[in-house]
Parts: sequence; C-alpha cells; structure tokens
Amino acid sequence: MSATPAQVTDGLRERLRKRFTTPQLVELGGAIAWENYRARSNRVFGFGSEGFYEETENLTTEARRGGEQKEHLPQMNAE
Repeated sequence: MSATPAQVTDGLRERLRKRFTTPQLVELGGAIAWENYRARSNRVFGFGSEGFYEETENLTTEARRGGEQKEHLPQMNAE
C-alpha cells in the first residue's frame, strides 16, 4: 500500500478480509497512509533517522551470532 501507485494483490486483499473486520481494515489503511505521509514529509524536509533501527539491528545480529547483548539506551540530546 505504501508503493506509488499503491498495489494490493487480490490474494493479500482476501487474506486481510479473512483476518480483519471492515472497520479494522479502514483503521489499518489509515495508519499505513499516515506513516507513509510522515516518511515522505521527513524525506522532503531532510529529517534523518535517529539511529534506533540500526542499533536494534546490530544488537539482534550480535545475539544471533551468540555474542553478548549489552543493555543499550539511546543517547538523548539535553536540548
């Protein structure tokens, strides 16, 4: 749904209808549209990532390799 133009296959649509009610699908579609809007707006205004995903990915990768997983708290700006 976040592709341009939006592409939802018949198979996906049918699976979603089996799992969710119509009001739930409307809410899900709205949430996806809102996040897509936010992502595109962030890109337009040059807002970058805070790095949370990259840190999570690194910790997950280390855990899979059997390495120690250290507790990580993101650094916050004092501003």
